[in-house]
Amino acid sequence: MKIHQLLIQLLILIIYWLIEKLWSKIRSSNRPGRKRVHYPAAWTILLLLLIWWKVGTYYFAYPAAILSLFGLILACLQRYQTGEFLYSRFWIAYWRLACLMTVVFFVFANLLPPLPTA
Repeated sequence: MKIHQLLIQLLILIIYWLIEKLWSKIRSSNRPGRKRVHYPAAWTILLLLLIWWKVGTYYFAYPAAILSLFGLILACLQRYQTGEFLYSRFWIAYWRLACLMTVVFFVFANLLPPLPTA
């Protein structure tokens, strides 16, 4: 069953990647200066939903808590370094690193032990 679920999830990721590539081609044909379209926020949300589907609500709390803590740490660092609080450069860094972290969580979700049933 886990292999079936993993294959379905990989198929979903491939389909989303193809849609993103197609959208990039459409946008670059309309605007010649724009070459690439990539949405790290959409990738992160999609991967988090797939993690939730794979591991359920118990284990899902860990990546959600780590991403929340990561966002708070980045916001505090941003405030300390530049004196500004949550501007566009912060969000770019947050979504890129959050996407990377969710890929790691997604890959290692198969290694988690099953939950005990009551």
